[in-house]
Amino acid sequence: MSLTYTHRPGGSAHCPECQQSISRLANICPHCRSDLTANEAWQAQKEKSSAGCAALVVFGILSTGLVGWSVVTFIG
Repeated sequence: MSLTYTHRPGGSAHCPECQQSISRLANICPHCRSDLTANEAWQAQKEKSSAGCAALVVFGILSTGLVGWSVVTFIG
């Protein structure tokens, strides 16, 4: 038996209807075919998670730049 890796952009969460693991960015559950666009809690969770991802990207860029600057200054 082989396991397959499924990339889920934005991470994964549980479908509010069937509780199966799905992408946080999904609008329709691939398991139970529930339309998640009408689910207000799901949509709020999607907006919250995308704001957190943006903050993480900004932090990663800033910290990489700071480390690079520190190395250049140290070697310099």
